[in-house]
Amino acid sequence: MITELTDDRHVADLDGFLSRQIMPQGTMIFTKRVIKNCNTIQGRGIEPDFMVFQHVRSSQICYVVELKDGHEFDTKSSARENENLLQFMSMNADPLRYFQDYTKIVGFNHGTERKFATASRTRSIFVRP
Repeated sequence: MITELTDDRHVADLDGFLSRQIMPQGTMIFTKRVIKNCNTIQGRGIEPDFMVFQHVRSSQICYVVELKDGHEFDTKSSARENENLLQFMSMNADPLRYFQDYTKIVGFNHGTERKFATASRTRSIFVRP
């Protein structure tokens, strides 16, 4: 559903996108499949669900995003996922050097926002059903 709602912002060539120092204004989204096929980004078995790039005013931002189903949410698993995302960003510091980068764990299908935010500790987004 997320990919259907954001289809107009999807880009298929992450290598070409990262070859520029300055991205166009707006938001660009790269799916897990595109990230896996990218030669510039190295995951070594760690691939986020999405990479979202935004250029707003003079800021270029990269969000490395992992989706978590709230009904299956596990604190230890989420902590490990966040460590993996941080490792992914560390491995790719050079190709992402023109961007401020952040990890985001996005939860959905969970009964309470407070419980999800507390369990995930930080850097999480809760999506209401």
